[in-house]
Amino acid sequence: ADPTNDRGKGEVTARDLLRSGRQRLDKELANQPEIKARLLEKIGFAYNVLGPYSEAKSTFEELIRLRERIGGK
Repeated sequence: ADPTNDRGKGEVTARDLLRSGRQRLDKELANQPEIKARLLEKIGFAYNVLGPYSEAKSTFEELIRLRERIGGK
């Protein structure tokens, strides 16, 4: 199975799960920045493997901003 391509069968791809998870972080973990930072890191690494690299970059940039705000934890 290709984690990046659903071949039009309506299957959920790994990229779909990453996108959905990242969108949920802001509202569901607004009061838990340390957990949010750890998940952003994992999502960024996953995008770095699967692509697109622009998503990896923006995820890591958000992670850096968050870690700076919470004191580098």
